This record gives sequence, structure tokens and C-alpha cells, in this order.
Amino acid sequence: MAYGGTYNSMPFTHQDTSRRLGQNQALADEVRGIMEENIEKVIQRGEKSEELEKRSLIIIEESGKLKTITDDPRDYYWKKFKTYLIARCVITMVLSVILIAGVIIAAVLLNRKR
Repeated sequence: MAYGGTYNSMPFTHQDTSRRLGQNQALADEVRGIMEENIEKVIQRGEKSEELEKRSLIIIEESGKLKTITDDPRDYYWKKFKTYLIARCVITMVLSVILIAGVIIAAVLLNRKR
């Protein structure tokens, strides 16, 4: 009855061997399936990481452009301030000319009446 030897002092038969072989084959198939799923996941992660890398490079380029546009907020402030100051001076001069012209005209008219 002992076909193929003993295991723990108990003889095992062809049926035991076939059953164990079937169990081991099922286990190996299950492990293979899990490994294939893991490989697919790794490939998907690789594709996702490549996409993220492309996006990050685009963001880095855009941020570089933005930095050159707004290198220093103080420069923008001073440009804005200079424009405001020049506009204020021009308005003040125009109003001064109008006021002086009004005073001169009023003085001339008063002198005529005398």
C-alpha cells in the first residue's frame, strides 16, 4: 500500500499525492494571479507617475514665467507710484494754469472798470 514513501511514519498513497499536487497547483495559480495583478498595478503607477512628472514640469515652466513677470512686487509698486505721482503733478499744473488764468482775467476786468 505504500506508494512513494512515508511521511511522518505514515504511508501516503497515489490519491494523497494527487490531492496535494492539486492543492499546490491551486496555490501556485493563486500566487501567480496575485503577482500578475501586482505587476499590472506597478505598470499603472509608472504611467501615472510619468503623467505627474509631465504636469510638474509644466507647472515649473509656468511658475518660471510668472516669476519673470512679477520678479519684485516693489518694482510694480514703484512703477504704479511714479505713474500716480506724474498724473497728480499734471493735474496740479493744469489746475494751477486755469486758476492763474482766472486770476489774471479777473484782475484785467477789475482794472477796466476803474
